[in-house]
Amino acid sequence: MNRSDLKQSGNDEAVPAWQLASLPVMKHHMEAYIDEQLLPQQQIEAGGPPQRMSLSSYPAPIRYIGYTVVYGIPLIDVALTLSPLK
Repeated sequence: MNRSDLKQSGNDEAVPAWQLASLPVMKHHMEAYIDEQLLPQQQIEAGGPPQRMSLSSYPAPIRYIGYTVVYGIPLIDVALTLSPLK
């Protein structure tokens, strides 16, 4: 496979948000590799292609930390940005 065979396609099709967690991040993960000899090694070490993270599958303490990072940091940023404007 050479570089001309690799085509970076944008959004091939619309997927509902509730189905995104089960889809791999890179839809055509085989096309992203130039060296075919490294593909099996990456799948062994990393457990396959990258997957989207679902916070609901983690234990409660980890989920709470994740929710704090995802929602808390932007809220603090907005609050600190708006506080001098009072």
